[in-house]
Amino acid sequence: MKKLTILFLIFIVLLSSSVYASKSIPLDFESKERYIVPLYKGDRVFFEFNDDNHTIILDEIRSNRVEFDMFIYQNDAKESGNSNLIYSSLDTYRTLRLDLDRDNIHDFEIRMSDFDDAKAILEFSKISKPKPGVEIVDLLEDDKEDVEDEVVVREAFYKDPRFLIGLGVIALIFVLISIIDRYVRGKKETYF
Repeated sequence: MKKLTILFLIFIVLLSSSVYASKSIPLDFESKERYIVPLYKGDRVFFEFNDDNHTIILDEIRSNRVEFDMFIYQNDAKESGNSNLIYSSLDTYRTLRLDLDRDNIHDFEIRMSDFDDAKAILEFSKISKPKPGVEIVDLLEDDKEDVEDEVVVREAFYKDPRFLIGLGVIALIFVLISIIDRYVRGKKETYF
């Protein structure tokens, strides 16, 4: 009877630990561009993009935001031996955008619809939006044919007339300062 009680207690402990275990949710952005996922504390989503694995873990649920541990470029991290851990937070008023292929265009967006003490409802979307303040020039195949004849060559910044005028003004100021300095030093009198 004692052995049966011990086995029953071990079974209860093992069962309860599996209930509180966090979930791992794979996202496949090749088949679907948007996922709405309820995450509990410790749950993670993972996906593949640009031949690399990326993982986002819901770390903490605060009163006004949720906090994430993001492991971006995991294959690069394994090869280099460094950790690519990024801490981030999100509330219902803001979105979190990620540029995973480092081309100044946001590739993924994370929004939070709602959250409470136990879980957060997050929307993961694959997007293609340029970063603010960055001008992206994308030529279509038809446009490339038109541009091939016209070769646009950008001059170096030091050949720009505005740069040369600014440089001349700065040089003139230094020359004037040195002339005035020599004149003032020549007029100094020595007092004993």
